[in-house]
Amino acid sequence: MLFIFLGCLSFAFLLAYVYSKLAQISSFVTGFNAGIVIGILYALNWYFFVSNEFDLRKIVEEIVIGGLMTGITGGLVAYANGKIG
Repeated sequence: MLFIFLGCLSFAFLLAYVYSKLAQISSFVTGFNAGIVIGILYALNWYFFVSNEFDLRKIVEEIVIGGLMTGITGGLVAYANGKIG
């Protein structure tokens, strides 16, 4: 459980760094959109490293779930960056 928490926390810090230092993203909508793109790419990366099969249904599930989760996280991180900075 601790490592799941640390993994989520480090991923949120990665988004916060990218949004604040590299892209200057500070609104929920732009953070959500950027988060979806990052989440889709990360989900594909993770799926192809972990899986040894090509199942289209599982790939689509990974893309949808990963994109939405990272989109929401990215939106919240960008919103917080906008309020703080």
